[in-house]
Amino acid sequence: MMRFALYTLFVLLPAFAEAQFYDARLGDEDAEGFSRIEVENEEFGFVPRNAIWNQTTIPVCWENPSTENNSHRAIVKAAVEETWVRYSKLNFTGWEKCADRNVRGIRILIANQRPRVERLGRGLSGMRNGMVLNFTYNIPELEACKASSFMYDLCNRSIAVHEFGHAIGLTHEQNRLDRDASCTERPSGAPGDLHLTPYDPDSVMNYCNPLYNNYGKLSYFDILSVQIMYGAP
Repeated sequence: MMRFALYTLFVLLPAFAEAQFYDARLGDEDAEGFSRIEVENEEFGFVPRNAIWNQTTIPVCWENPSTENNSHRAIVKAAVEETWVRYSKLNFTGWEKCADRNVRGIRILIANQRPRVERLGRGLSGMRNGMVLNFTYNIPELEACKASSFMYDLCNRSIAVHEFGHAIGLTHEQNRLDRDASCTERPSGAPGDLHLTPYDPDSVMNYCNPLYNNYGKLSYFDILSVQIMYGAP
């Protein structure tokens, strides 16, 4: 469930990707209240209602971890904690090898395949190989991820943030009927039935964003969406 046109990764990439996400509407970057957004009573993020988890603590495990991918798995965990966890009440626990075939939560397979999730949100709970992440990028559509160590780490982070967006219930932003005329990407994956925010061209979930997966940085409305779904920290 993701786009593979990676040419935008090379446009002003280092300066943007190294910068901390900042939006004036969130307040001072160092302030206590940086991670909280005041939610008004507006019905405007795009999510199927039945995909939202009933709890904010969600177990995560790896189907096939190895010592060779320790550092890559650590990057994924850090990327998720610096985004979806930082700005909400979500807490992803575990991050160890899946203990048995019946373990619940998000189960991640590491494979040289297209990164994806097989279901949205809580539909993933207990599904073997429910999320697939690729740490080798030896497929044609992801060759750009191997251009440098910087690109490699950026792909690990940005793809993880995008796929975990699906894992918490968000579908693709370009699937919305109210998307703007400049968005010409075809709808992809499951549709949503609940608009949490206005259409967001900057979302990590939007294929029409010229910055690939927004380089793994949540937009203002990504943060608003996760806080509506799971509460502010």
